[in-house]
Amino acid sequence: MLRAHVNFQGMKRSVAFEKGDDALKLRYFIMVAFADVGLDKLPPANVELLKYDEGVRDYVPLPLDTILEENVQVKVELKDYKVKCTVLYLYDMFCINLPCFPLLSFLGLKVVM
Repeated sequence: MLRAHVNFQGMKRSVAFEKGDDALKLRYFIMVAFADVGLDKLPPANVELLKYDEGVRDYVPLPLDTILEENVQVKVELKDYKVKCTVLYLYDMFCINLPCFPLLSFLGLKVVM
């Protein structure tokens, strides 16, 4: 069993995967691991994986067909994903429309679509 050390918007988690799994499968495991903040609610195509590259000392895109043979350090970035939604403020019951994404629930806001 191998591990991906994942950073998503400042939150860090360790995600297990099997040697020989591809990055597509790892993306699924990561989305499940961050389900409590709504990552599993986004279309998978909008969730991009970046792998830390020691050579350039920075994160580079991780192609989904990459076969993983060792532990990896991964950063998750969201591609542009915006929907129209209504945010209901519970204190004054005032509704407004604004561009947002499903992770608003992470901020403690109730999202009604």
